[in-house]
Amino acid sequence: PKTAPAPAGGEGGGGGKGGKGKKEKKEKAPKQQKNAPAVDDPNAPPGAKLEIIVGKITKVWEHPDSEKLFCEHIDIGEAEERQIASGLRAFYQLPDLENRMVCVLANLKGKGLGGFKST
Repeated sequence: PKTAPAPAGGEGGGGGKGGKGKKEKKEKAPKQQKNAPAVDDPNAPPGAKLEIIVGKITKVWEHPDSEKLFCEHIDIGEAEERQIASGLRAFYQLPDLENRMVCVLANLKGKGLGGFKST
């Protein structure tokens, strides 16, 4: 007589009657939200606390008092656009930044650069 092949994936299968697989699921730690930084975990690496959001530069101009800074308005999906200064003039031309997608560290404190307040 022929015997049925063993189910793939080892004991317990995917939804069989084996109680072993169900007990393992109950013992797992609760999942964290995908985008939520692990700020409460003292062992978390420092980068885990950063809130990185993709945004679109809607307006960009050269800072009037600095040869190194651009000033940008960046839409990251909030009620108001973010106003950010960046030291990118040595690396990009003004037209290269307009409508460009960028990563924004959204939970950093605002800081003034050359008299321009980044928010």
